[in-house]
Amino acid sequence: MKKILLSFFLVVFYLGTAMAHSRTISGRVISGDDQLGIPGASIVVKGTSQGTMTDLDGSYSITVSESASTLLFSFVGFVTKEVYIGTTLEINVTLCQTD
Repeated sequence: MKKILLSFFLVVFYLGTAMAHSRTISGRVISGDDQLGIPGASIVVKGTSQGTMTDLDGSYSITVSESASTLLFSFVGFVTKEVYIGTTLEINVTLCQTD
């Protein structure tokens, strides 16, 4: 019984520390031309394959590790933008169309 209880507490502790090392960043991606949300824009943690896409309103939410430092925002026909995360939990981005 003691081994089962100890195993349970170790699993809970491990899950708690794993969750403590991540954070959720959210925001909105809009077009510089008309200030409307861009649906389907891509948000990727630089140097990884971890990412998400914006919803119909241009809003997004992504959970990143504490070590993540930069997000890449892109959409077809727009210039890709790199944004430093820092300690910010909300990042709103304006993308400009390519020439």
